[in-house]
Amino acid sequence: METKEVLDLEDPLLEKLAEVTRPISDEAEQSKEHALFLLGVKYIDDENLGEGVQTYFAATGYYGVIAEGLYAELGDQLENGNPALFTLIRQVIHDLEEDYGISDDTTPRTRPTLN
Repeated sequence: METKEVLDLEDPLLEKLAEVTRPISDEAEQSKEHALFLLGVKYIDDENLGEGVQTYFAATGYYGVIAEGLYAELGDQLENGNPALFTLIRQVIHDLEEDYGISDDTTPRTRPTLN
């Protein structure tokens, strides 16, 4: 089992997020019932660097478990009056599909696992 983790430029809060989630991530790696999907983002508007974001991303577990969790959480958000999160994720996916030339016909049909 393997944790996929990306830590872009150094940022104290993102570093702390990585530090506190590593033990939990390690524990989730050993489980077939648990998955971790975490995104930390810092907005940057710097004179030298320009405008953008720094991110910390960690994911571990089976894609199927992550998919079920995303489905359940986004469903809860829709049902409980916060459709903006669903709309945001849908728009980002749509933008990525356009930018990378992905259509329903070219989407991979396999279900890989992170473990």
